[in-house]
This record gives sequence, C-alpha cells and structure tokens, in this order.
Amino acid sequence: MSTLADLYSKEGPSVFARLHQATGANQKYLYQIAIGVRRPSPDMARRLIQAEPSLTLDGLLFAQPTPKEPSNA
Repeated sequence: MSTLADLYSKEGPSVFARLHQATGANQKYLYQIAIGVRRPSPDMARRLIQAEPSLTLDGLLFAQPTPKEPSNA
C-alpha cells in the first residue's frame, strides 16, 4: 500500500506541485491528505492514482499516515 505520505517522504514538497499539475488539486489540500488531516473523495483518489500509479486506493482512503520529513531535507 503506497500513500501520499510515502511519496512526500521520498520526494519532498515537489510531489505536490507535480500532482497539482496532473489533477488540478490544490497543493495545500494534497499536503493535508499526506499528513492525514483530510481524506480525498473517491473521485480525487482515482485522479491521484491515474497521475501516480504507485498510489493505492487503500493507501489514499484508509491509511493512517505518520508525517515524516522528506528524506532529502
């Protein structure tokens, strides 16, 4: 199961800019999903998975992410 928090910890904040370009989602909203403050709608989850196939529906909708600093920070 791959989550947005996993991508954030690997790529840092640039992942939000990339996914914003692909989905139109606000970067702050994507960050809130990554840290577990918000959950995407099923439609947004599908758009995120289309943009980043390593993400999973379970990872986006049901995971309990633990925020981590990006590995390159």
